Amino acid sequence: MSIKDFYEDKTAIQSRIPLLQLIIVVIFFFLSAGLWKLQLIQKDYYSKIAERNRTRSISWPAPRGNILDRNGRVLVDNRPSFTLTVMRDHLATVVSSFDFLEEGLKLEPNFLRSQIEKQADRPYYLPIVLKEDIEIEDISFVESHRSELPSLEIIPHPTRHYHENQVAAHLLGYVSEISKNQLKSEEFKGYVKAGDMIGKKGVERVYNRILTGIDGQKKVLVDSRGREIKVLEIIEPKPGTNLQLTIDIDIQRAAEKAFGDMAGAAVALDPQTGEVLCLVSRPAFDPTIFSARISRKEWTDLLLDPRKPLHNRATQSGFSPGSIFKIFMAVAGLQEGILTSNSIEVCRGSTVLYGRRFRCWKKEGHGKINLHRAIVNSCNVFFYHLGRRLGIEKIAHYSEAMGLGKRTGIDLLDEEEGLVPSPAWKKRTHASNWYPGETISVSIGQGYLSATPVQLARSFGGLALKGPTPTPHVVLASELPKIGRALPAPLKESPPFDPKFVKIISQSLWGVVNEYGTGRRAAVRGFDVCGKTGTVQVVSRETRLRNESDKKFEDNAWFVGFAPRDSPQIAAAVFVEQGGHGGTSAAPIIREMFQIYFDKYKAIQSEN
Repeated sequence: MSIKDFYEDKTAIQSRIPLLQLIIVVIFFFLSAGLWKLQLIQKDYYSKIAERNRTRSISWPAPRGNILDRNGRVLVDNRPSFTLTVMRDHLATVVSSFDFLEEGLKLEPNFLRSQIEKQADRPYYLPIVLKEDIEIEDISFVESHRSELPSLEIIPHPTRHYHENQVAAHLLGYVSEISKNQLKSEEFKGYVKAGDMIGKKGVERVYNRILTGIDGQKKVLVDSRGREIKVLEIIEPKPGTNLQLTIDIDIQRAAEKAFGDMAGAAVALDPQTGEVLCLVSRPAFDPTIFSARISRKEWTDLLLDPRKPLHNRATQSGFSPGSIFKIFMAVAGLQEGILTSNSIEVCRGSTVLYGRRFRCWKKEGHGKINLHRAIVNSCNVFFYHLGRRLGIEKIAHYSEAMGLGKRTGIDLLDEEEGLVPSPAWKKRTHASNWYPGETISVSIGQGYLSATPVQLARSFGGLALKGPTPTPHVVLASELPKIGRALPAPLKESPPFDPKFVKIISQSLWGVVNEYGTGRRAAVRGFDVCGKTGTVQVVSRETRLRNESDKKFEDNAWFVGFAPRDSPQIAAAVFVEQGGHGGTSAAPIIREMFQIYFDKYKAIQSEN
């Protein structure tokens, strides 16, 4: 190389030095800025990450409060169980071992992957639940492979335990994981977080805030592989408050057993206090299946079951009351002076009103009959003529005053109003006039009229007490102040009934049961049971005759009553779907309930 070439190369290199220096300065600037950002701007953020890699907080779910019956017997509590989880930031270390885990935990292939997919939208801070309610063999397997699977956590998780299985399921309700929509609602604001188990139905839902405890926490020191080295702090969970109900589990069991495979509902209450002693809806479901995450198949099966086991027939279904409504008619007639105990009608098996023939249930008729015999033998013709004289406006007035057509206010969700029809109602809903012939159908409890079992139980209790009826409630009055609730007010609009009229009605209701009337199967020796049967057509007479062997065309059955006659302590309503005659299927269920109550009442009297 010549001297000239050497100097030319040197000059070219020297000309590039400033550019290289600039690049170095720029790189140094960015490195300095990054270091400044890491050490000053994002110091707290990365400190938290470092701390999280060093320590781990493990949630410790609090047990819900127990639910007891009126005598202190446990209906719902919590059994100890354990849940296998992994934190999301350690999930990658577990995924590669899924096949090994599924084999060791006796799970179906791809079960763990499906679990992760189902929980993908849960908050990052919540652990992934791999398997709930693990058994001792599962715990032994995980602990024996702790060195290979250090990031797995076994968390104590109290699981709801319903001692009576399906008994009182609709009353008690069930718990399940809170949904996204519920998490945003005001009802759960401030004390429930994503992933928490909450009450979804029944008492579990209405009193969820009282029953819910405060979760605890365990903070531990872990090494770089996620293995626990030391427990740093333990905050014990605070259990929820126990709740004592008005339910008597002995009466509840007796009623549910008496239903057998029949569908329907039953409500028994203390008419003097409004305390609900029994609330049955059949068919029922087992609340325990919801305590863990219910499978899609189980949930679909429940939803598609044609018998609707999730539906509470005691409070959420309105049914035609049938002949039960004749008592409301009798009260209205006596109070209005249209009817007396000596009023007479002649029943020949049918009568013609407004150009249409209306039949009695007894084909040959009841002959000459007064009010007492009309109630005891449930004569339709007697009440057809009473309905014609009263008119629909007065019928509606007294029915509403006695509690029909409006919610009772019972402390359960989604209560049905029922329906008391009137000309104004029909104009508003059907844009049509009311026809006189419709009044005749209403007068024996059919047509547009509907009522729930809890409404009828409360109404009969109010009638027996001659005045306003307390609002039904399922939590003991003595418990309400402890949980910041007030005792519900009675039905203010219920008028005080003339005692002499109540005596007439009560005597007739006693006769239904004790004078070989339609309700004789409800009799309890020594208890003076009073009541009324009801049989409600679900299809026309002609359709029923054409399908005599088909159960789905069978009539619905009612029995509503109270006891004892002169100082009522229990009032109840029983409804049986496709039960046939009220005296055949519903009255025996009432008898079982009243017998249990009477036996207990006698025992208490003897002790005193």
